Amino acid sequence: MQIVNDHTGDLQNFGNNQSGVEHHSGKTDILPALPELGPSWEREWITSRAELKKIVPILQSQNFIAIDTETGGYAELNEPLNERLCLIQIGLAKTPQANDPLKQQGKVYLIDVKKLEKEAADESRNAGHEINPLEPLRNVLEDSGVIKAAHNASFEENQFQKYGIALNGAVDTLELARKLRPDLPSHSFKACFAEIIGFQINKGEQTSNWLKDILSTSQEDYAAFDAEGEFKLANVLIGMIEKAAVPASLTTEELLSELKESVVHSLEILENGGLGVKLAKHSARIKELEATVATLVAAAFQDPERRLFYKGENGSVLLKADRLTEIDPEKLLRLHPEIGSKVIEFALSKTELKKHLSQKAKSDAGYNKKMIEEDLASIFVESGIAAPWIGRINLNLEERYGSGYSDTEQVLKAVDRSALEIHQDHLKATLKIAAELFPDLPDHSLVACCREIAGVKLRGIHRGAKASRQQKIFNAEAINALYRTLGSIVEYTSENPVTNVERLAAKIAKAAKKGTLFLKDRPDNSRRSKLEKELHTALDTLLHEIIAERAKIIELMRNNDAGNDLGVEQLRQKHIKAQLKEKLASKLNKSRKSFTFVTDSGEVQIRSRSITRLNLEELKKRHPELVEPLIKVKVSQEKLKEAFAEKGLSNTEQQNLVEKLKTERGRKKPVLRIWPAFGKLYQ
Repeated sequence: MQIVNDHTGDLQNFGNNQSGVEHHSGKTDILPALPELGPSWEREWITSRAELKKIVPILQSQNFIAIDTETGGYAELNEPLNERLCLIQIGLAKTPQANDPLKQQGKVYLIDVKKLEKEAADESRNAGHEINPLEPLRNVLEDSGVIKAAHNASFEENQFQKYGIALNGAVDTLELARKLRPDLPSHSFKACFAEIIGFQINKGEQTSNWLKDILSTSQEDYAAFDAEGEFKLANVLIGMIEKAAVPASLTTEELLSELKESVVHSLEILENGGLGVKLAKHSARIKELEATVATLVAAAFQDPERRLFYKGENGSVLLKADRLTEIDPEKLLRLHPEIGSKVIEFALSKTELKKHLSQKAKSDAGYNKKMIEEDLASIFVESGIAAPWIGRINLNLEERYGSGYSDTEQVLKAVDRSALEIHQDHLKATLKIAAELFPDLPDHSLVACCREIAGVKLRGIHRGAKASRQQKIFNAEAINALYRTLGSIVEYTSENPVTNVERLAAKIAKAAKKGTLFLKDRPDNSRRSKLEKELHTALDTLLHEIIAERAKIIELMRNNDAGNDLGVEQLRQKHIKAQLKEKLASKLNKSRKSFTFVTDSGEVQIRSRSITRLNLEELKKRHPELVEPLIKVKVSQEKLKEAFAEKGLSNTEQQNLVEKLKTERGRKKPVLRIWPAFGKLYQ
């Protein structure tokens, strides 16, 4: 099994640790400490329903609040930690919005749910009916006009549902962070605060005992800051979302111009201090480390019916091949004949049919290519077009790279080829490596790669210009710098912390065939074989290295203050592309499946494909001999569930019936999942 393609062989002649990328042999998986931020807002305890009712008008007057909850569970009752709602924290601003969210002053209400429940229980006994302890909060929580920020808002939603109250108008900072900072290995509240806000916070009390009648000072501080910190994090993220927004009124031409501007800004951020090259170096090494994990685990994967799972100090690894199942039409007709005819469909591969028709044309002189196309058009009737997608976007980056930058032959005329350290014929392979290591570059021409990877702008390549002798020598050195930079990245990524990987994999495969490896029923590590311990040590070492490389990436982002700006630009580009697709979709129809819009900023191509339906009667009429060997009978699960729903069956009952109708057809391709313990970076 392979995770990434290995093209390092194309660069075998690179020198050892040549200049271009600084080589680090140290192993660091602990991030430097950030300045710590603690609670600073005023706080007020709410311990009765009367006090709760008093603050409701205050909360309803707010446009924006932050909300968090603390929960607990009794171990002696085998309750999970989220079983009982203990505390609700609500934060709101006391002063007008500050330019710096960290300077925003506010107040946190700490609502003691345990005391509210005790009070409600006493009143319920006297009143003769049940009283909801959180009823006064209903109008606030269910008012979508009051925006509520929460980190992993579904957790809070589930807690309030226990009291029959919905949480409307929620803004989930977990989801916002995932959109804006997809580069982060963790999106926990602590990780987001560190990498997005730039401060370290204390989460030591998160799993402490919140069922106590009297909380400790550290618990109270922790709870108060959760709401305060959530308010501040949400304001920063919302500000980033606003920066990434794209007006719906922009024309297609304006959108392409905006896209070009955003892409160039991203390149400028990555260019600063060689950030892009350093990030690529560590990202490429992570891929190689993951590939080594795959090699070792795949060697132990001799039985596709078994899942291989490893969990160690530095993370977990899972390799499994899921069952490949499909609904058996015969079983459906036998058990549910009344709905079988409604949900059974006939499927035919157009590729397979075309293959058989082409074979027929070879043996039948009267059957030709034109007749094949006529048959295909009659058997597969076009019924519409599929959802469009962006085929390609080519931006005009002449201002950054110079006119004619994409014409390699023209560029090489401005290069002293005798001064090149690489043969001209190997340039294509070099650029192939560049494209793999830097897949997000908007252009992978020689000029663009020299600028973005080697940090050197070629001279005298403008259309119609004639380079001087000095410029040609300079350009040759620039290409040499590109070659050395790529070589040093490849050298860095090829260092393997596990010696003799191939030999170890061979030993593992041999033992796995005997069924003596990777057994889950050995919780005691001392009972494992020497080879099993060797494998586990290797996996733990690789996971440790992956964590270390991610730590270096995070530190680079911190030092360059680049993460948030890059996140905004990447999300903005995503929005622009979505609008381009929406605006250009009207250009497509049944007769035109592709359209290219060209402007001074570049060009964008939108594409679609035909949606066809099988005309079975036409196939029977034209080629009856192909019906039995090519037609496959399938069951539409969507229609089947609709039919079951019409019978009044619940979702669970529907799913159970569907499972009984399935037949195993084999196994899917093995899927490897790697979960390094990135949480260690924020302990």
